[in-house]
Amino acid sequence: MKILSLEIKNFLSIGVGTVKLDGKGLCLIQGINLDDSSATSNGVGKSSMPDALWWVRYGTTARGVSGDAVVNKTAKKNTG
Repeated sequence: MKILSLEIKNFLSIGVGTVKLDGKGLCLIQGINLDDSSATSNGVGKSSMPDALWWVRYGTTARGVSGDAVVNKTAKKNTG
């Protein structure tokens, strides 16, 4: 299976995002926390991106989060 892109909506700490993966090879995931400058890159969704791929495939994240627990706490609905 070749994953060309990842689209996330209201999943864990990510509100909305799209990442093109086709032809990227090994990727470095970095983040900037624009909501809390004291946290630098903590809580910006770096781990949520691979968890979203895992969730689509297996119905749970690699960390074992499933069901309503994957819904973004701010949005509270429309996870996809």
